[in-house]
Amino acid sequence: MARYALCSLLIAVALAEAAPTLERYERDSLGRLLLYCSQPPTGWSSELSADKRRVILRLSGTQLSPQATQRSWQSGLLREVYPRRHGDSVWVYVLFAQPVGYSLVWLPYSSAFLLTPVQWDRLTPAEDLYHSALLALEVGAEALADSLLSEAAHGGHPDAAALVGIRTLQRGMPLTALQWLRAGFIRGSRLPDLYAATALLALSAGQGVLAQWAARYFTALSARPLPPVPSFPPDSLAAVLEQTLAAPLLDTTVAPPLAVPPVDTIPTARADSASSAVKNARSSSGTLPQWLLVWAPIAFGLGTIGLIALLLRKLWQRSRAPSSPTSSPPPAAEFAAHVQAALRRYREAEERTPPSEPAPVATASESAPSAPEPTPSLADPAAVLEETRRTAQLSTELRQLWRHRIGQRQHYVRSVLQQLTPEHLPESEQERAQLARRLSIAPQALELHLRLRERSAAESARCIQGSPSFVSTPNGASHPEGAA
Repeated sequence: MARYALCSLLIAVALAEAAPTLERYERDSLGRLLLYCSQPPTGWSSELSADKRRVILRLSGTQLSPQATQRSWQSGLLREVYPRRHGDSVWVYVLFAQPVGYSLVWLPYSSAFLLTPVQWDRLTPAEDLYHSALLALEVGAEALADSLLSEAAHGGHPDAAALVGIRTLQRGMPLTALQWLRAGFIRGSRLPDLYAATALLALSAGQGVLAQWAARYFTALSARPLPPVPSFPPDSLAAVLEQTLAAPLLDTTVAPPLAVPPVDTIPTARADSASSAVKNARSSSGTLPQWLLVWAPIAFGLGTIGLIALLLRKLWQRSRAPSSPTSSPPPAAEFAAHVQAALRRYREAEERTPPSEPAPVATASESAPSAPEPTPSLADPAAVLEETRRTAQLSTELRQLWRHRIGQRQHYVRSVLQQLTPEHLPESEQERAQLARRLSIAPQALELHLRLRERSAAESARCIQGSPSFVSTPNGASHPEGAA
């Protein structure tokens, strides 16, 4: 009996050790939640609450580690995480600071769930495709997820390119995986599995420095050792080696750092993939590139010379420029030429208009523009007298032309008023005001004119009708009815 009890205990301990365990969870520098497990759970599902402030992650057949306790944060969308046991399952509650969505994906090399808070109304097209692909993976639509991930990667999303590379590497296509991993590096992906996949590819291709560098970063992000190296076909490894030698993922001439960098200070992919030619071009002091030390003084000198030349050219142009026209009034000859041009325009307009009846003559003080006063000059008195005589002649012609134009305007207004009848008068006051404004008369004058016309028409009709006796007996005879 004791033997059976001991066997049952050993089996229970073995099953407990073989069951997946939720070990810990961390929030990365981008505000994403990583839930690390000892191995993939037998089944898992997630659910968003009605108020969109809580996510429940259910891990079937999973044990809970003592290190997986409640965690909370004071900033960011992710605020609190705490686990609860439910039979042989573990439920993880994730609380957000405001109503948001989420996406969930399993990272095979880190053996962790990546939960990302998502604000769907603020996503770019590439981000929308990426998170939609993660939703498709969660429901098991692998083909749809691969298509959406490919579109998001082509759209420039860094994590989408990294996930495509990881999934391609697991399917035994290292060369295609290398191309997508390189795209993830260049775009700045921070997924831990990106470094793990890179280290595995580098070890397979014999790139020791690259493998050591990527393994260090993977360990710094996930606190896990590098997984075993998968086996690939020899021809694929030869192609990967050729690609890594032709275009390495990073500068392999520099040894990896001795100390593991913290998560929040890991350099971006652009800084890691800087060209070795730029680094070798630095000066011996290590502060600035050599070409910058040589060309900076030359560029500064050329710029200073150009500014001085530009300043001298402006001063020379200012010295040769004539005095400002506001310093003295224009001469009489220019005024006369201006008046002659105006007269020509008025005469051309007058030739195109039909002749009209003479208009009342306006006074010179009301109609003619005042002539400019002659400016004192030291020229010949005879020339000054001739200019004064021409100016006076031009002023007379302008007065006559102005009177003629006023007469034409009055004739036009009279002809319009004579043709205007009450039937043609606009009904609204606004249209009447516009008509009066077009005729340059007051609105009250327009209505007074129409009333006078109605009164005149009524009196004319009364005079034409006459008395009944006059109509029946034009010669003064009595009406036949009266005689009867």
